[in-house]
Amino acid sequence: ILRDAISDLAMHFLAKLKIMVLKDIERDDIEYLCSTLNCRPIASLDHFVPEALAAADLVEEIATGAGKIVQVTGIQNPGPTCCILLRGSNKLVLEEADRSLHDALCV
Repeated sequence: ILRDAISDLAMHFLAKLKIMVLKDIERDDIEYLCSTLNCRPIASLDHFVPEALAAADLVEEIATGAGKIVQVTGIQNPGPTCCILLRGSNKLVLEEADRSLHDALCV
């Protein structure tokens, strides 16, 4: 999981090793993903050890109406999180669905 800089050569070798790299990710989402996958963010090659990595059966990028999402299934050692994707026809419907979900979770 990277935020910015990675060379094309590094991407090539990681792809040969079947290691997926998430490049375009928000800083706030890194902690959530690491908790979900039970992995650690790696900032240098010195920290590139098996204990810091995660494994999954399938990781795929799915195109939605306005963007793309990354779906991870079959996580070998999952963390205590879940993700709910809300979609709506407009912002008002989406906000109402968000409030309804919040109310249901707070009961």
